[in-house]
Amino acid sequence: MLGNFSYSNPTKLYFGEDSLCFLNEELPKYGKTVQLIYGGGSCCDYAKAVSVSVHCDEDPWEKYYIRFEEPDCEIVPVGCVLTMVGTGSEMNGGAVITNHEQKLKIGHVFGDQVMPKFAILNPKFTFTLPKRQMVAGIYDIFNHICGQYFSGEDDNTSDYISEALMKSVIHSSRIAIRNPADYEARSNIMWAATWALNTLVSRGKSTDWMVHMLGQAVGAYTDATHGMTLSAVSLPYYQYIMPYGLSRFAVLL
Repeated sequence: MLGNFSYSNPTKLYFGEDSLCFLNEELPKYGKTVQLIYGGGSCCDYAKAVSVSVHCDEDPWEKYYIRFEEPDCEIVPVGCVLTMVGTGSEMNGGAVITNHEQKLKIGHVFGDQVMPKFAILNPKFTFTLPKRQMVAGIYDIFNHICGQYFSGEDDNTSDYISEALMKSVIHSSRIAIRNPADYEARSNIMWAATWALNTLVSRGKSTDWMVHMLGQAVGAYTDATHGMTLSAVSLPYYQYIMPYGLSRFAVLL
């Protein structure tokens, strides 16, 4: 049964080969005080954490990542130009930060006010990524979908969207691995990454982020990218939960 929910998303996306041109339209809206981030999900996450820390009058780590409080200070706006895909950070409020001294990698999902104001998504910017980084991003995308798909509520529209996203990721990933410069494949992967974690497919559902928690624990002690840690822990985890949800897994086979 689809549960009760509300949905909004304030991030404006510009997708395609000419999307970078829209920076001229977006940047003047925020004057001199804006963070413009070029990179992947970690860069976007870090920018969001900085946005709520610049004017914070106490230790941001303690406030946001230990006590999980919401910001009550001025927030610096963020804009993202993606060069790597996987996290969906360009269209959500999540900010995962690693504390190397404490060996902790923790995420805080902030509200709409912290989400990027705009994001530039040009699939061609991902063409030169090393294959290992591309594959890591694909693991991240797929596990984002699974974390919302394998939950207590099923047989609803959110799940059907998730199934379509998984099929698209599998199909396009096979093409992109053979030909990293295939625009159609890379664009579908980029778009799926955004929709996998912009909260749409979790509406009306509980979610299971245990695989991500396990991956983050590994990442806190190693230099492994997030996607690679997920590739190590996801298969054993889903093998463990499979007997409790055979009907859900059967749909995907």
